Amino acid sequence: MDVSIISITKNDPEGIFLTGKSVVTQKFEGRIEWLILDGSAAENISEVSKIIDEFKFYIKINNLNLIVNNISLNEHDIKGIYPSMNYAREIFTGNTAIFMNGGDEFYSDNSLSLLYNSIRDSDIKSSIAFGQARITYKFRLQWDFPGSRLTNIKHWLKFFEPNHQAMLLSSDLVKKNSYIAECQISADKLWKRKVLNQASKVIFINKRVCKFHLSGTSSRRPTFKILYKQLSDKHISFLRKLITVIRFLIPPFLYPYTYNLQKYKSKIIDLIF
Repeated sequence: MDVSIISITKNDPEGIFLTGKSVVTQKFEGRIEWLILDGSAAENISEVSKIIDEFKFYIKINNLNLIVNNISLNEHDIKGIYPSMNYAREIFTGNTAIFMNGGDEFYSDNSLSLLYNSIRDSDIKSSIAFGQARITYKFRLQWDFPGSRLTNIKHWLKFFEPNHQAMLLSSDLVKKNSYIAECQISADKLWKRKVLNQASKVIFINKRVCKFHLSGTSSRRPTFKILYKQLSDKHISFLRKLITVIRFLIPPFLYPYTYNLQKYKSKIIDLIF
């Protein structure tokens, strides 16, 4: 198997439909495993399963070189996004892997090919290929991360991490690096930093490869419970803890406006680097 696309979903049939539509329309010459880990409640499982069955039918009638593996997390007693992603790390079968959770999308029908062709040319092992993420908030606020004006990607990577939806990684990096689930909203950032530090080759494609909608756990205002756990977590830096405190102190009715600040911060960063 050339690529494993890993999708975690929970009670979100609309999200898995968006992701699935993006997956099955990829123009990719290799073999794809679409690994779906579904943590939906009993009342939503049938709806999610129905959508997945429709994609399986589409794959069959179009003779696509794509295998769908749908796993119920409830049957394995796995709860939480990062324990689910750790389980996916153990069972995926591709030479490379990309995490595209429910609601995430490839930017175009050749996005996967762009990523895979870049990493394939580097003999795959201990390699990462990543491109730009098109960040959107309710379709009225959009920007690219990193931006097109960026000139020194190596310097940028010392301070920032790409979106995981924009990263295709060799299987060895994924298999040997687990998410620290207790870090919660910081677990993704810490994992990306770890694999970036271990990679022998990191390839940047200055093109959009995914769409990321600001509605997930990591982009929401932290709750008091999350704040407390972040402050007591030894894995998280002082700066990251300070940022979490600031995010918590922003009133809920003002929090959506912070996405505008993120957009302009990203543009300023592009000019600096």
